[in-house]
Amino acid sequence: MNLCEIINEEIGDIINITKLALSLKKEDRPSLKNHILTDVDMNKADRAFSYDTGFYIGKDDKGMYNRREKVRNYIQRGVLQDAPIVHIKFGSSGELILSFTDGRHRFAELRDLGATRINLCFTPESKNYISLLK
Repeated sequence: MNLCEIINEEIGDIINITKLALSLKKEDRPSLKNHILTDVDMNKADRAFSYDTGFYIGKDDKGMYNRREKVRNYIQRGVLQDAPIVHIKFGSSGELILSFTDGRHRFAELRDLGATRINLCFTPESKNYISLLK
């Protein structure tokens, strides 16, 4: 039984994970005022995230402490709201790197539950490169 089936069984309802991932919103913080909220392709974003060595959370990776478990609990309770905050940079070989300021565990959990698209909140410096993840 996969994680999505476990969640569905536990709460007795079918969760549309992509719909949930696309409903994530930009937090109402002054520091995020100029950030750009937009949806991207989960596979492209995950590939770019995988280049963020030391911070990448792969499938079956528990991440830090019990954060993925907490995210799963938020999903079950229907209180997962904030989009992960990210920025795009390039590696020494020109690879696109998606780096998280906040929300990498949310991203990993939604990815592993099968979301195909996700809302992310990008730094203003990333705006010219967002289309690479569409």
